[in-house]
Amino acid sequence: MLTLVAAGILLTWVLCTAILVGLGSLILGKLGDGCRLLDEFWMGLAVAVVFLEAWSLLRPVTPAAALLLAAAGVLGLLWNRKGVFVQSQEVLRGVGWPLVVYVLIAGYIALRSCGPCDYYDTGLYGAQSVHWIVTYPAVLGLANLHWRLGINSSVFLCDAAVHQVGWPNLYFHFFTGLMLAALWAAIFPSLIRLVRGAPVSAADYFQSLLVIPASSWAVRSKIVGTLTDEPASVVCLCAAGILFSELSREEGENRGEQGGHTRLAVAASLAALGVTFKLSAIVFAALVWAVAFVWLFSSSRHSRRRGVWITASVVLPAAILVPWLIRGLMLSGYPFFPNAMLGIPADWRVPATLASIFTGWVHSFAVAQAYELAPAGKIAALGKFGEAARWFLGLARNREGFQVPFLLSITGATVLLVCGFRPEHVRRNRSLWLLLPSLGGVVFWLIAAPDPRFGQAAIWTLAATLGSLGIVASAARLKWVSPRLVAAGLLLAMLWCLFSFGWRQSYRPLESVRELVPLPEVRVVARRTASGLIVYVPAEGNQCWDAPAPCTPYFDNTLRLRSSGNLGGGFDSEGLPELPEN
Repeated sequence: MLTLVAAGILLTWVLCTAILVGLGSLILGKLGDGCRLLDEFWMGLAVAVVFLEAWSLLRPVTPAAALLLAAAGVLGLLWNRKGVFVQSQEVLRGVGWPLVVYVLIAGYIALRSCGPCDYYDTGLYGAQSVHWIVTYPAVLGLANLHWRLGINSSVFLCDAAVHQVGWPNLYFHFFTGLMLAALWAAIFPSLIRLVRGAPVSAADYFQSLLVIPASSWAVRSKIVGTLTDEPASVVCLCAAGILFSELSREEGENRGEQGGHTRLAVAASLAALGVTFKLSAIVFAALVWAVAFVWLFSSSRHSRRRGVWITASVVLPAAILVPWLIRGLMLSGYPFFPNAMLGIPADWRVPATLASIFTGWVHSFAVAQAYELAPAGKIAALGKFGEAARWFLGLARNREGFQVPFLLSITGATVLLVCGFRPEHVRRNRSLWLLLPSLGGVVFWLIAAPDPRFGQAAIWTLAATLGSLGIVASAARLKWVSPRLVAAGLLLAMLWCLFSFGWRQSYRPLESVRELVPLPEVRVVARRTASGLIVYVPAEGNQCWDAPAPCTPYFDNTLRLRSSGNLGGGFDSEGLPELPEN
């Protein structure tokens, strides 16, 4: 029975992929030939997010919104059927056993997606965010009800669209798995070239190194729920992969001009999309966009379509970010909430002091996650350095999020130095430009929220950039460094990350599952604010799950409606909510 359910998830992913490819072809078809099917998928996802963002400002995300997207996708497939058909033939030509392996990987991800939702943040605020999106347009001051409802992630809009078409109340089983399957589709061709011992490029090594986080997320991470970390990391890594591929081309290499420059516009759009998925990606994504724009501007100097590509690299990201920023202002009064920067003077704005408290809490929570892994008994003798040491030692126990990418980065940088790397090589080896967003993203991650899940894109882009260039430099000097040897090393690194402590916990929930399980039900208590508003509070814990609105774990006696009797009119507040210990 569970196999049939997984097959249903796979079929849903295939339909979603076809619709997104159709949407993407409508845009990329105007920018030039030479794009890949996966590029159209990513661009289609960006188009879908733009549509849902704009729609949600004026109306709730209803079945009509999802059906309009589907209709536009079908129209795109019909309009560009010849190009899509040719690209599909190129993907399937001569694949043989690799296609079977990829289907098995996607099937495994679909099987894991069948499990029950035990992702804590879904009960804390994710399910409630989707509930508000499908019930009302963007609600002014919704963050006053529960500050996490002001976290403006476009992942929730995608979940809402799935909720409205085909899978009501089961939407949380689909989106993260689809993103992971797409990441595997991006890295799989390069990985197969390594296994076959075929000639490979630096870009192939870059993509292949990403098999380590991809396998860890597919096997170990939670993928059922309203997750934002993995989807944001996936789109940012794919943007970095496209950018590395274009930067690492040799001067005389056939770049497929239109396809190469169009792919840079795709990378710029993916960077913007990553920000709308997870605000913590903002520095990394902004620098990825800057590098893509600079290289597009300089490399297209002699092309007749230069203006089209440059315009696309600015307009497409702007189209993604502008409605997202407007939605953020509506939810909390701030564009980058919980950061209190650039707040507007609106009656629904969360007080700046509260926003600062919430920002500090995010940082403290990120540090505490590493603390939980640290062997506290070994810290006592370190005196005033104990807290920092505890954080680092806890972080160092994270194999996929820190150990392996750290070693790859250090080893790659060492090899480049030993092989005679000089600063002037940066000009010749443009792929080193990716060190700017990766190092910038890592620094921001350390300052803002040093939990590995908030910085995976920057951490792994740094590791893949230095690691791939180190492998290329080694292969140029040592004949025994071959693609198959690298593939064997990747296998060992994967096994090291997959079979660490607690690995069985990823599979135990599936043992009792026979069908897709809806969200847990929670008992709530009705409480009345000073204005007479009835608010539901969980009787135990701080998870509302899909309880009736308005539900919050943090009761605020000063909370009131902006428009009497109209929840959709928004909320404002003057006080500090009750913050339970958990």
